[in-house]
Amino acid sequence: MRLLICGLLLAALAARPAAARQEADPRPSSRFGVGAGLAANTADGLGAGLWARASAPLSADLSFAIDLGMAAYTAGAAAFEPQVSVIITLPAPLERPLPYLVGGIGGYFPFMLRPTNSGATLHAGLGWVRPGARRTWFVELTPTAILGRRRVDLLLPVRLGTILEPPRRPGL
Repeated sequence: MRLLICGLLLAALAARPAAARQEADPRPSSRFGVGAGLAANTADGLGAGLWARASAPLSADLSFAIDLGMAAYTAGAAAFEPQVSVIITLPAPLERPLPYLVGGIGGYFPFMLRPTNSGATLHAGLGWVRPGARRTWFVELTPTAILGRRRVDLLLPVRLGTILEPPRRPGL
């Protein structure tokens, strides 16, 4: 866990400012995103689910996010998957998708047909965003370790979704 936090802090310090990406609106605002995804899980098999994320920028390149997800798996389990993350936007040319690092902690809480491994999670991954006029599209791959009482399982979600931009008010 300490290694993950240190790595995220080093990446944040190494990333150059994204002032060029913020030219149209230098004041970053909170965002809400929704997405769907597929996941492979060493305990519960393959799954599909829906996720929602609310994020708040701390700077032009660093954001804090809260995710809530639900997924159903082929082994008969469904799971609630909350997460708290730090997102670091990496430098990239303006015409290309912007890469970002995401990492943090969360939980994996299965329910439904059969009990399975549950516990705290650690996640670290990579994503890309494609800014648009009203919506920003993203894809992300976030390997996650599920730290259960008796064993550690691996969750590998791939998510695709959109970030809904809040309306801009003149003079704010």
